[in-house]
Amino acid sequence: MKLIDLVPIPVLNAIVRYKLRDSHNFYNFMLANDPETLEHLGERKVIQTFQRAAERIPAYKKLISKAIQHGAVKDIVSLQQFKAVVPVIDKASYIRKANKISDLCVDGTLDQADMIVRSSGFTGEPTTWIRSKQEEQLATTMASFQFDILFEGKSKKTLVLDCFALGSWVSGMDLFRVLSGNYTITTPGLDIEDALGTIKTIGENFQQIVLAGTPTMLMVLIEQGKKVLDWRKYEVKLLTGGEGFSEGWRKQVYKLLRPKKKKRKTWGLLSVWSKRLGSNRSF
Repeated sequence: MKLIDLVPIPVLNAIVRYKLRDSHNFYNFMLANDPETLEHLGERKVIQTFQRAAERIPAYKKLISKAIQHGAVKDIVSLQQFKAVVPVIDKASYIRKANKISDLCVDGTLDQADMIVRSSGFTGEPTTWIRSKQEEQLATTMASFQFDILFEGKSKKTLVLDCFALGSWVSGMDLFRVLSGNYTITTPGLDIEDALGTIKTIGENFQQIVLAGTPTMLMVLIEQGKKVLDWRKYEVKLLTGGEGFSEGWRKQVYKLLRPKKKKRKTWGLLSVWSKRLGSNRSF
């Protein structure tokens, strides 16, 4: 047993949240711990989250009771046991079988609901997700850390263009919520003319511009932008989500932006904004 095993998960969570208040502080905290320790902490968090869900989320409790003998949930104390015993779930086997959406929430209630979002519906029907205030607060902190590390957001004067679809869909409003207040952000959504107009008007006042959107949307934006502005005048970085992108897409974007000196940073954050450190969401 390692010394870290003696520290309760709630205490470790409190330490992480404290460190997250400053991105560089948290970054140094991560570097100070070896990968094996961090992985071990993650495994403990998995077990804690599983046991919490099996006890307090009605739909998951019902599903687990059919797969695992009564009282055996607390006997699952390692990741190996978890993988061997706990059933894999997806929308079809879990989400859509719930009698009501509150059954997918902690304690079977919407009392802690802070934001309601919907998925894209690529599978045929959009799915509604409930998120708590605590989860949103932690997500904002974590996203700020990620943005700072990946895009040097706090060390460079940055303009973010949120070109995801707005409304109740996850990506557009999510990005705005987690970055507003910490970074300069505008929300043209899918309006290419608005996005390009913003860049032409104020783009040169910033050290870098982060274009955020689906790969398809960003390709159209960059291609259209080439007709009305010189991309080489700006330090452009990309944040993609909603779908993957190919090596061909990356090469074409690089060609269109034609950086003068150094390579562009292109990050495909398909799930970063939805992978929360908190465990309030139940899927």
